[in-house]
Amino acid sequence: MKLYLKLFTGLLFVLILTGCIGEDYDVGVPTAHLYIESIDIQLTDANISWDTDSEDVQEKIEDVQEFGLTQDEIKVSANQEATLDFKENKKKWWRYLDRSRDNSCFII
Repeated sequence: MKLYLKLFTGLLFVLILTGCIGEDYDVGVPTAHLYIESIDIQLTDANISWDTDSEDVQEKIEDVQEFGLTQDEIKVSANQEATLDFKENKKKWWRYLDRSRDNSCFII
């Protein structure tokens, strides 16, 4: 009987920790970055439809061509390596350090 109690307690402990680790990773609208060689260029946000529990961002560019003409030109030669990367929005990380929320776990 003690073995079953220990197994049940261990399973319950693992399930509680899993709930804490997988809690809430809602961080907001990600930013797009273009890497050309060693240069990191953050791309301008446009036409965003981002709806989560913490925020609802709806941005629409009516005239995409006019918007594109207002942006800085990025010159890339043929066969030049470039990488597009999406990064999490760091401005929302304060949410994980705020203990006043009704989270049962403290996430760093």
